Amino acid sequence: FEDMLIHAPVVMDQIAKCVGVELGAKEYKYQTDSAKGHGSHTTFLKAIMKSADGEMRSKGLTLKDKIYAAQHLDTEMMEAFQYQTVVE
Repeated sequence: FEDMLIHAPVVMDQIAKCVGVELGAKEYKYQTDSAKGHGSHTTFLKAIMKSADGEMRSKGLTLKDKIYAAQHLDTEMMEAFQYQTVVE
């Protein structure tokens, strides 16, 4: 998710190559205001700040959530996407 926020053109090119689609030159327009009319109303800047901060990513998770994640999420996949173990 963080890569899409910060490096959307590169990520989209990689996805296109993976699925065999030619994107060509595109100008990307970022939605900087909240994309939803309900919920958290997270703006582009807030999303970057939240996803870039490891503490913010786990904020709001209960101990039960963290234990469940540690038991059920694929450790190799988490490491491949540079996510740290959330159980402290």
